[in-house]
Amino acid sequence: MPARSYEQACSLAGALDVVGGRWTLLILRDLLGGAARFVDLQRGLPGIASNLLSERLAHLERHGLVERVTGPFDAALYRVTLLGEQSRPALEALAKFGLTLPRKGPAPGEDRPAHVRYLATALQGVLQGALPARKPLHVALELEDEWLVVRVNESDATVRYEHPPDDVAVISVPYELLRDILGYGKAASRLSGGAEVSSGDPELLGSFAEMLGEAMAALATASR
Repeated sequence: MPARSYEQACSLAGALDVVGGRWTLLILRDLLGGAARFVDLQRGLPGIASNLLSERLAHLERHGLVERVTGPFDAALYRVTLLGEQSRPALEALAKFGLTLPRKGPAPGEDRPAHVRYLATALQGVLQGALPARKPLHVALELEDEWLVVRVNESDATVRYEHPPDDVAVISVPYELLRDILGYGKAASRLSGGAEVSSGDPELLGSFAEMLGEAMAALATASR
């Protein structure tokens, strides 16, 4: 959190008083993908000290954006509240804005993070750009034993970091491929040659790639 308030009547300044501290938006980003344990958050944010993560979570709890709940096997989980969910459009807009900034690609030696939870918020934000020209779609993206469940209808798109139901088609996608599309603006058409349907209708890969390509194209057009 900021060391001090901006002390301005501006609503943007007020929002930054709550979420403007280092790591805070990234914590919200990860929790928007689904509830998580403290250790899960820490693993997904390399470089954050445990005491700082505790401080940021406590700050978000005090302001009503995050709450602690009991999950399976009595595990303590953090999740966004209804108020915290309202930060989603702002984070998605920032993620899409990031795609318009000049970034050539991953830095040399960039490693895969401990989990791919962060991709859920990015993918959901991009898919919103395909509205309303899209067909319903429900698939799971498997990224080496991690899952993003994509649900799309004519008015909404959701992406969650969770294990899919047994009856959902699965598209196996290399992490680096999806990272390059969502993080560095590479062409979604790369999915056709780099991903595959491991269970379910084989045509779903083409449908997903087309939808993501349309969304990326809409984003590029809007940024000109």
